[in-house]
Amino acid sequence: MPCKILDQPTESKTDPLKDDANTIQVEVSSPLHSPDTVEENPIEDDGAAHSNDIHQVEESHKQPEVLNPLADYELVRDRAKRISKPNSKFSYADVVSFALCTGQEIENYEPRTFSEAVNCIDKLKWQQAMLEEMNSLEKNQTWTLVRKPEKQKVVACRWLYKIKDSLEQNVPPRYKARLVAKGFTQREGIDYNEIFSPVVKYKTIRIILALVSYFDMELEQLDVKTAFLHWDLDETIYMSQPEGFESKSKPSHVCLLKKSLYGLKQAPRQWNKKFDNFITSIGVHKSNFDACLYFSSENIDNSVYLLLYVDDMLIASKEMFRIIDLKEKLKSEFDMKDLGNAKMILGMEIVRIRKENRLCLKQTNYLNKLVDRFAMRNCKPANVPLCASFMLSAALSPRSLEESRYMEEIPYSSAVGSVMYSMISTRPDLAQAISVLSRYMDNPGKGHWNAMKWLLRYISSTTEVGLNYDCSNTVLDLIGYVDSDYAGDRDKRRSTSSYFFTIAGCCVSWKSQLSTTEAEYIAVTEAIKEAIWLQGLLSEIGVFRGKAVIFTDSQSALHLCKNPVFHERTKHIEVKYHFIRDKISEGTVEVEKVSTEDNPADMGTKVVPYSKLKHCLNLLKIGDYG
Repeated sequence: MPCKILDQPTESKTDPLKDDANTIQVEVSSPLHSPDTVEENPIEDDGAAHSNDIHQVEESHKQPEVLNPLADYELVRDRAKRISKPNSKFSYADVVSFALCTGQEIENYEPRTFSEAVNCIDKLKWQQAMLEEMNSLEKNQTWTLVRKPEKQKVVACRWLYKIKDSLEQNVPPRYKARLVAKGFTQREGIDYNEIFSPVVKYKTIRIILALVSYFDMELEQLDVKTAFLHWDLDETIYMSQPEGFESKSKPSHVCLLKKSLYGLKQAPRQWNKKFDNFITSIGVHKSNFDACLYFSSENIDNSVYLLLYVDDMLIASKEMFRIIDLKEKLKSEFDMKDLGNAKMILGMEIVRIRKENRLCLKQTNYLNKLVDRFAMRNCKPANVPLCASFMLSAALSPRSLEESRYMEEIPYSSAVGSVMYSMISTRPDLAQAISVLSRYMDNPGKGHWNAMKWLLRYISSTTEVGLNYDCSNTVLDLIGYVDSDYAGDRDKRRSTSSYFFTIAGCCVSWKSQLSTTEAEYIAVTEAIKEAIWLQGLLSEIGVFRGKAVIFTDSQSALHLCKNPVFHERTKHIEVKYHFIRDKISEGTVEVEKVSTEDNPADMGTKVVPYSKLKHCLNLLKIGDYG
């Protein structure tokens, strides 16, 4: 199709010769023509007579700048993204894999817009879900319809749709529609002020679950319906009417929000503030170490524990009547949904075998969807997260334009982020691999993508692997393992430090990251800082008041922790790292030696063979125990 050049200067609108010349110039420079056919004088192909007429017109008007738009257009045309050609990466096998993944996504189709929701196969279910949401908003008196004030900014809104699967085989999935405000259109200082809202830490969840298994406690789950709709707004906010539910009598009116709504920037903070005020008013204490952990007593026999992640709650106690009592108080203030025995929290599946005094925490469903998303379901399995032959570094980043274009179509960052969520939740064995692969997210190359696919192969064969909280025949202790490699980073020659902490033998906290000089000593420092936090939380809720024991396989780091030896080699270390000597002398923590073979933190610092990886996982009770 011929393109048009806008804003081209012309002398006469009725000059047919000049119009023809302009048309010919643009048609020749169209992307449909090969660059090789563009000559210095592209209009000669239309005949000598016509060409002479055009030259006469150009000479008479004396407008050499007419050719400038053509030259600019040639530069634009020559850009790679303007050339339409099939991407070589889409081979037949890739297309089949993509089709299979797309087909599985269609089976759990979630519409992205209101139009898709009311025109899809499940439109009746989505319509019912939207009606339930609107009835809830109307019951809560969330807004009133008013005339739009002049020069007043109106916040838009939209519908979000989600299918919530059930772990029960005979329970159908639940269709959920939620009306949300487009908070990104709000202005700071006018539509909102403070927006920070805390959520419970993942390691706090794991600590409570480990205690549930150790003390054989009851564990229940609650969900707050329309959690963000329970408080009044301090600011004046106008919102457009919901799509599909516009008032027929007042179509030009807008919604004056009287109460909060999902999507508003201040909504999470205000909800947390309201919940915190209520829960503390009934005699429940808030932890000083985690703002979303609440407990009623320092005596574990009489206490009830509540974990809050936005509107999801876990409640644990030795006595069921204490949980029931707290539930009734919460239901009197908020619209709650009682989910009974806890089975899933934040995508983590809770599998409990009470006869064996055991609890498993895993993400099988999430990992299966992840593997399907990246078309790695039928791949050849791998038995370790990474192998040493990859030799990952920034040197593997794209060196040619062709490779850069290829990597632009590769979902490298998405894959790293998806796996990272599982790593911080239930998979410590992925920590070292993700720590390395995430360093190249800004400019990944084919070598990095091959390593990422290797990791996905490992995940595809270990989707059932998770944390095993088997506390039978164990003592309640706090143990840490720490390790560091030496200049393992090939780009900046930095070292990688890692630590793993267990409570009653159950892994609850881990980390793998780059460190600076004297890595072994600094790794112990970071581990002791984590141990102090864990000690404080466990002591606050009345569970554990003993000292933490940290094991390292570095003899020099062990000596440095207890004595100021090697002054010439360590005087460059910042003073803040030497506080561990005070903690050791106070008796808060104890640092001991462990052999490298029995140090599970070794898998967090470097690539280890399968035999060593399996041994490390067994020491931390990580595996397929469900």
